[in-house]
Amino acid sequence: MIANLIVTYPEQPELEAFTSSDNVYEFKMSELEYPYLHFKRAYVTTNCGLTKVEIVGQGRLNDILSDSLQQPSKTWRRLVGTFAKSSDENNISLYVYAVDGFTVDTLRIEYVRKPKTCFFGGYNSLEFKQCVATNGENCSQYYNTTTPLQDIEINENYLTTIVDIAVKEAARVMRDTGTVQLQMEKINSITN
Repeated sequence: MIANLIVTYPEQPELEAFTSSDNVYEFKMSELEYPYLHFKRAYVTTNCGLTKVEIVGQGRLNDILSDSLQQPSKTWRRLVGTFAKSSDENNISLYVYAVDGFTVDTLRIEYVRKPKTCFFGGYNSLEFKQCVATNGENCSQYYNTTTPLQDIEINENYLTTIVDIAVKEAARVMRDTGTVQLQMEKINSITN
């Protein structure tokens, strides 16, 4: 359904580490080729070759770093990474944890990019109008009457399924159990 939104190497060039200290390497997600939405997998080039990075949550990070069976290891070619706020801006970075003698050079990341917003043309978007009202200039990044059309980037075979899921979620929020049950049956019959 979202295969055309997945970005891999070489479409996404390798990233250089932004900072490195005490065997922690920071890679900024703001330097990606496309706007980042969701992580798939990551590898780093090291002095031991290409090595997979196991991503862990902040809650488990300290336990893993102190556990001799799970912590980063040059012998086992094991690295641990986690996402956190960038060191110099209000954005996300991937922090890769290594050990002495394990040098990390570049990052190869696979991720789902944010799809482009649909635009059917002939009008100024709300974002464009707000930008003009507040700034007056430099609003060309928002859709307006001169912007070319932008179609949806998801395969059209999945559009009805997406609408069905949205209706199910709206019914769930409004606590309409009859509609939720009908939509679940419809979605299950389509996807199975």
